[in-house]
Amino acid sequence: MPLLSKLEAVARRELAYLRAVGDLPRDYPTLRDVVDEAIVRAKVEWQSVPGEKEAYTGLLKHLFAVLDNEVASSRQFGESVSLDAPVEPDAQDVAEAMVEEEIFEFYQPDDTLKLADIFAGSQHPDVATIAEQEELIDRSSEFAFAFDLLKDMPRLWRRIFLLIRVDGLECQQRSLKSC
Repeated sequence: MPLLSKLEAVARRELAYLRAVGDLPRDYPTLRDVVDEAIVRAKVEWQSVPGEKEAYTGLLKHLFAVLDNEVASSRQFGESVSLDAPVEPDAQDVAEAMVEEEIFEFYQPDDTLKLADIFAGSQHPDVATIAEQEELIDRSSEFAFAFDLLKDMPRLWRRIFLLIRVDGLECQQRSLKSC
């Protein structure tokens, strides 16, 4: 079923984002739980089998509703801190107590520096390898910039942007309002 793989890709991406920002725990809900519940909700709503586009937008609507419900329910049962637990030490006080200790984290007096450690190896990378590495660095910096932009977007905007740009969904005003 081609719709199932597309729906799972969207669900996987949404779950990864929601877990990364701390809205959902790492282990629940699973990808299978979310996709199955979205499919069941869509089947209950449909009187007849819709076309492929309508089915996909309906499944997306139910998928996002399931995810929003899971986020809302996980906020109710979030981790709480006991009032009787001891207070953790202030980070500023801990940092001040460690002044001048950081040299021992890196400097090991038993390591002796050798001339071979200072000079570069005899193998020099060729021009193609250097160009490939620079291209990889440029691409990764572009991805990091795009990720920084996406993570700060409101949830609805981010979902619509990814559905249009990544998944190739056509921009229809009435169908994207429900996302």
